[in-house]
Amino acid sequence: IGPYEPEHSLLKVDDPWTYGPLALPDAYYEFKAQQMDAMDRAMDVIPRVGASFGKLAGRAYGLLDPYRCDDAEAVLVGLGSAMGTVKEAVDRLREEGMPVGALKVRTFRPFPAEALNTLLDGSAEVGVLDRAVSFGLGGPLFHEIRSACTFRPGVNFIYGLGGRDLPEDQVEECFRLLVRRKREGRSETEVRRLGLED
Repeated sequence: IGPYEPEHSLLKVDDPWTYGPLALPDAYYEFKAQQMDAMDRAMDVIPRVGASFGKLAGRAYGLLDPYRCDDAEAVLVGLGSAMGTVKEAVDRLREEGMPVGALKVRTFRPFPAEALNTLLDGSAEVGVLDRAVSFGLGGPLFHEIRSACTFRPGVNFIYGLGGRDLPEDQVEECFRLLVRRKREGRSETEVRRLGLED
């Protein structure tokens, strides 16, 4: 196919192109301040855009997506597509009489701490699902919640590393553990690794 000839080469001195932004010390901090301000304003914009999309598509998106949390003794909080599996587990356990709920975090930045604190007022035992881990610390969502919220999540469930599935029976076991902790009054923080092969 011949040698690679890029359409825009960095080495064309007669027709130079710039790739990527560069901010020197005299302006960098000001750019970062503008980004921080924009992130603060995004907290109000995201629900408005989600509601506008809802009018167009029939399904609105906000900062959080609570599912059967109102009377829940245990709530699993997480991100992404795994929360569909969590909702199925909630429905199955509700049929057994177990009061559990799910809370999908739709916006990680800016972090919706105020909305989380309003929704989870400390009456439910909270577990957090993380599909990532910071070695020696735990999952990012768990620690974001611990840092930003007034309630304290009890269990950090690490799952799905490397693309491994999260089956519904594992989610049900998470809920059973959370309900036991709630009823026993346990307060210590735990990290659990889901789906490890022996």
